[in-house]
Amino acid sequence: VALGYNNDKTTISANYGAFENWILNDLRGSEGFGIAINYDFGGGAQLQFGYGYNDDETMASPSVYETWSFGLALQF
Repeated sequence: VALGYNNDKTTISANYGAFENWILNDLRGSEGFGIAINYDFGGGAQLQFGYGYNDDETMASPSVYETWSFGLALQF
């Protein structure tokens, strides 16, 4: 599932996903979500921010992890 919103210079998007899987007769799954925010300065420059969260139970040792990103995109 994904949603997005855009106004003149800002774009915000969010997504969510989940799945289940049978592993060794045990139902395990993974789910997560992400958010991205972009701001357009004009002239091909864009500030970008992203965040992701994942809860993964499909591995032998379940794990929860987060990812972050931040940067400047330039289009020539």
